Amino acid sequence: MAAAMNGDLNENDCNQNNLNSSVNETNSTISSHTNCKDPQDEFISSWGFNLDELYILAATFLKEKEGKAFHISYKDKLSLVAFSKQVIHGKFIEEKSPPVGYLDVIGRDRRQAWQALGDMSQRDAKSGFINLLNNICPLFRPFVLAHKCDLEEKERRRLEEEERKRQEAEEEEQMRLEEEQLRLEEEKRLKQEKERQKQNQQNSLSQVVIVFKQKTASSFPPCSPYSPDLAPSDFHLFLNMKEFLGGQHFGSDGESENAVTTWLNELSMTWGF
Repeated sequence: MAAAMNGDLNENDCNQNNLNSSVNETNSTISSHTNCKDPQDEFISSWGFNLDELYILAATFLKEKEGKAFHISYKDKLSLVAFSKQVIHGKFIEEKSPPVGYLDVIGRDRRQAWQALGDMSQRDAKSGFINLLNNICPLFRPFVLAHKCDLEEKERRRLEEEERKRQEAEEEEQMRLEEEQLRLEEEKRLKQEKERQKQNQQNSLSQVVIVFKQKTASSFPPCSPYSPDLAPSDFHLFLNMKEFLGGQHFGSDGESENAVTTWLNELSMTWGF
């Protein structure tokens, strides 16, 4: 029993030493990032993604590929778990953490690794997670680069599709404008044709009237101010004739006619008829 306990203690001491070494390496990496103007700029320039995006890719890569494409040591696994808990929950607090069983060696080691990170910020924990995974797994960077190429290809296709749709929209708009222009020109042409036909009809009618007048001008005499079939009115003579005949007696119609004829002759000589 004593030998077994001594073996567990030695193993725990070894794990603790490995954790301390991992934390020291992470702290040195974090301090190098802290000296930079902006850690986001460094990750974008070297990886093509900002810190948050790259951390999500790193966590996805570890979940999908660990145990299949690569294997990591127990010490590195503890460090990665500790960084993940620091990112999700922040600083380790004993009172808020559930108790660990006496035989739960892995749980106790993970808690010690998490506790060793102290007050490390979420940004530094993400940075430590990414750098550690990159150092222990040479497949991580190609995975990120492949993901970047895939995103760039999707973006290129999206831009090409947008450009194609834009060109199609421009062509459709150009065709619409051309059709509208042709329609307006056709309407204008039809209107001008209609006006020209109307003018031609008027001119033709005018020519017909002119020709008709020219042909019929010699057939009709000049119009007189009164109808030639009607005699001029001479009713004004009746009063004078009544005065002339008044008091006279004629024995026959012939005598009355001769008297009236004589009166008219005298009247014409007087008035100049």
